[in-house]
This record gives sequence, C-alpha cells and structure tokens, in this order.
Amino acid sequence: MSRLPVSVSRHAIALITGLCGLAMLVPAAAQTAAWPTRPVRLRVAFPAGGLADVMARSVQQQFGEALGQPLVIENRGGAGGNVAGTEVARNGGDGHTFLITTSTTELVNPSMFARMPFDPQKDLQPWPCSPTASSS
Repeated sequence: MSRLPVSVSRHAIALITGLCGLAMLVPAAAQTAAWPTRPVRLRVAFPAGGLADVMARSVQQQFGEALGQPLVIENRGGAGGNVAGTEVARNGGDGHTFLITTSTTELVNPSMFARMPFDPQKDLQPWPCSPTASSS
C-alpha cells in the first residue's frame, strides 16, 4: 500500500480545514437572507491544477448552489502564500472574499520574510474547522 508524500498530506489537510470553514457559512447564509449579495471569491494560494485548486473546484458548484451565488476560484500562487494573502488583506474585507492556504502563511512566513506585505495576525481572520465543529 503506497502512502502519499508528507507534503501532499499536509496540503490536503490544510485545504480541507479551509473548506470546512467555508462549509460552516452555508447554514449561516440560510439564516441571513442578506448574505451573500454577490459572488463569493475563494483566493487559493497555490497554482491552478494543484491539489488545493482541484479540491476547491470539487466543491465549487455545490457551495455556489447552496449560497445562491457563484463561487469564484482565483489562484494566486507565490511567495509561500503571501501573494494571495496580500490580495485578501487589502481587498478582502468585503465579507465575500476568502483565502484558502496553509498555516505557513500566518505562522512561518513572518519569520522567513524580512518585510511582509501584510500582517497575517491583524489582517486575516483564521477560520478553523474540525470534524466535530458545529455550525449552530
């Protein structure tokens, strides 16, 4: 029985965690008729065609139908997640833009990069998810 490389497994777990956070939005959206009022954007911090992109696109149609708005996937790979993180930090405060990335963006990058284009602790709000999380 073959095992996935450790890096693929970590990326898969991180992406699934992010998508779980998005899944928690669906019941909230059903309760609040005012949201979403326009397409919801998922900025994926990895290139198109990779595992994160494939997993995000695998739920695109179902989430879009549940939300009543299109779910737009935008790939912004580069700089360990800083490219996508910067765009979300600067333009994502609209409540309709979400970042799909690994914890590296907020935990490791501030130590690796002398000057970060944004402060992950202040500019991003993590949305943790676990299998036992409840949306009620």
